[in-house]
Amino acid sequence: MKKLKAIIISLVLVLTVCSLSACQIFFTEFPPEKTETPQGTINVSDVNINYSTITPDREKGDLVEAVAKVYDSVVCIENLTSTQIGEGCGVIVDVSVITEDNTEEENCFYVLTCFHVIEGADELKIKLADDNLNYSYVFSSKNFAVSLVGGDDKTDIAILKLDISNNTYGLTKNDITVAKLMDVRNTNLVLGEDVFAIGNPSGTLPGSVTKGIVSYINRDVEIEGNPMTLLQIDAALNQGNSGGGLFNLYGELVGMVNGGNVSYEGLNFAIPLEVGEIKEDETGIIKIMTDLIKTQTENSYGYVEGRWQLGVVVTEGSTYGPFGAQEKYVYVHTIVEGGAISKATSSNGAKIKEGYIIDAVEIDGVKTAITDLASFETVYAKMQQNFKIGDTFKLHLRERYSSLSTTAFTVSIEQFIYNPNFN
Repeated sequence: MKKLKAIIISLVLVLTVCSLSACQIFFTEFPPEKTETPQGTINVSDVNINYSTITPDREKGDLVEAVAKVYDSVVCIENLTSTQIGEGCGVIVDVSVITEDNTEEENCFYVLTCFHVIEGADELKIKLADDNLNYSYVFSSKNFAVSLVGGDDKTDIAILKLDISNNTYGLTKNDITVAKLMDVRNTNLVLGEDVFAIGNPSGTLPGSVTKGIVSYINRDVEIEGNPMTLLQIDAALNQGNSGGGLFNLYGELVGMVNGGNVSYEGLNFAIPLEVGEIKEDETGIIKIMTDLIKTQTENSYGYVEGRWQLGVVVTEGSTYGPFGAQEKYVYVHTIVEGGAISKATSSNGAKIKEGYIIDAVEIDGVKTAITDLASFETVYAKMQQNFKIGDTFKLHLRERYSSLSTTAFTVSIEQFIYNPNFN
């Protein structure tokens, strides 16, 4: 093999927001391995969203009054890895979580943020504002004051839990400001409505407030291959704003900042509470947040039903024959421990190994030859649309490029649950 051209495609959990970015991005080439029993998770009986009780005929407050109501509900989030620190935001939301023994957690608060803010962290820190508007109250996952509830890369939503029990700052439950959500059951955002965002531009200006209007409702965009339906706003946003709250002038949370477009000045995006239309797969904050909180158990992080991953990184290689003809192939670059590919077996019990060449994908007895990365992407895209948890397919692999002998491995699709490498 005289030349090898590697083009890596990640089929595991890697969410970055490229041109649509309003946060410090964390490049995690390979996802963390599954950890031991998560800390901070509980068995949940019910989740109640405490909507705002302001009536539809209310009078709007001015910006100063609205900001004062919710300012302390927005927190700064630090994502620490061995090589870098990423900055983002989160919002403490007003939800009530009932455990299986019919009690509420004491001194625990749920923080809404973007998945790409917390992805790949070795440690997470939540910083709260003090009376002087300095973010001097710091809580960390190292001592379990901060814990992951669950995360969903498809909708870019994650939930953290903040436990202020026995904190050294003397903070009590009454010192924590929670954001009430706009009552989407009775109220809707309207085009042109005034909104404001609170965030941490560039990771160095925490607590910054910017004002704008709702420029478009239910804008369909694509972020790293994930179709999303978002609110389009013209409020000034920068890296570090992701996960910050978007509020109306009643002081109600109406969305969460998660993207900006570098191609158009003043064009930014936020995840809405609901997408505003009937969909089989609701992608708004309320539905995903409720799922992530409700599905957590003492032994598992929360998840959104039906999400799956293969747990593999594949790479395209190429070689030149004796007459210069280029031949491409796709091979297994990395296998994620605990993923579906790592559990796949052949008829004689053999396991897939890194370096194996993928010759074909077989679904319901029909083989599709894999000749390059594009052909694999096409098959994988169809699988994402049609496969459900428990479905199986076969990968036809060979050990090296020169080998003509292939082996069929049966792969079973499994529920995806994000397991970080902190805790």
